[in-house]
Amino acid sequence: MKRVLVIRFSALGDVAMLAAVLNGIALTSDTEIAVLSRQQMAPLFTGVRFYGANLKGRHKGIKGLNMLLQDIDYKQFDAVIDCHNVLRSRYLDMRFRLAGKRVTIMTKARFAKWWLTCRWNKHKKALVPMPDRYRQTIVKTL
Repeated sequence: MKRVLVIRFSALGDVAMLAAVLNGIALTSDTEIAVLSRQQMAPLFTGVRFYGANLKGRHKGIKGLNMLLQDIDYKQFDAVIDCHNVLRSRYLDMRFRLAGKRVTIMTKARFAKWWLTCRWNKHKKALVPMPDRYRQTIVKTL
């Protein structure tokens, strides 16, 4: 059985959308899915294994992120999906790559969102909704 770790640390709304997508995929997939997020997000995830991070305490800074990797026993995973794509998760991605794990990073279309909301010369083009982006990235990795 393939084991996949999904990383998303903050923004309650985004984590809730991710939870809905993951709980749905976990019901139909034979892949074991685990989530790494802040500890207070645990009640959102029912059908997947959850790993809580204390990013303001034990898992703060580089040393803390290294302890976090040891706490979750990062060598057990076959692939990693980074749905956050910030400095903290990029460091974890690098460590997973050094361990020989496959890492997929979700694109958030930040530039397209900026074009849509800029004051002048707007590019009015429909964007892919975030739950669909989550689903596409996860299905591509599975």
